[in-house]
Amino acid sequence: MAKRYYRTETFKARRSIGYLIRRLNNLTIPHAQARFADQELSFTHWIALMSLRNGITHSCSDLARHLGHDTGATTRLIDQLESRGLVVRRRDVDDRRIVNLSLTAAGHAVATALMPRTMEFWNDMLEGFTAAEATTLIDLLTRLLARMEAEPITANACPDGQAAGQARVLRFPAPPGSVVIPARTAPARPSHRSARTPLSFDIKSVWPAPAGPAHPAAVLSDADPTPPSPGAPESSRRPPALRCWQSP
Repeated sequence: MAKRYYRTETFKARRSIGYLIRRLNNLTIPHAQARFADQELSFTHWIALMSLRNGITHSCSDLARHLGHDTGATTRLIDQLESRGLVVRRRDVDDRRIVNLSLTAAGHAVATALMPRTMEFWNDMLEGFTAAEATTLIDLLTRLLARMEAEPITANACPDGQAAGQARVLRFPAPPGSVVIPARTAPARPSHRSARTPLSFDIKSVWPAPAGPAHPAAVLSDADPTPPSPGAPESSRRPPALRCWQSP
């Protein structure tokens, strides 16, 4: 895409792909769980069986990543499936640290038998779509998934040409009469932050304090992401990482 699709001036949350995917997932889970309410196995059990059936996962660690579970939760789930004779665990012959999983004949049969519960739910949801539209939707989602799986997860994704590791500034337009301070780079953030260690950030602008005794002006930083309302009581403000007082 030559031109960036999303722009700040036209961005709406309800048109965000991230919002739509998350909202769909949040709505799907309870519907799917309800369709397994009368079964001994849960929807999550079935997902695990299907991931092994279709070759999406092969080991305990694969399954943990696929489900978004920690090691303990995944182990308990596998124990439950193994106790029912649906999966078997085997140590990898080349790397004993890896525990491979495979479906038994019973596990394959159960995964297949429970498929209509989820299939019919999606058939109901796609009732207003043509077959071509449903295929296009799946193809586009598959393409987006492949793109995201290939994208490395970067701790410091720096917009606007910001250097990696540099403290981030949230740049809001300064209101008329505000005191503008040139940005400076603060020390790098410590790897282990204690309650007494302030967040490091760049100072961009300071809102003028209202008339009265020493009143902290608002500093825009990672710890204070929203512009304050002029004259708002101190108790209602989110404490910024650094308090700056306007000179009298």
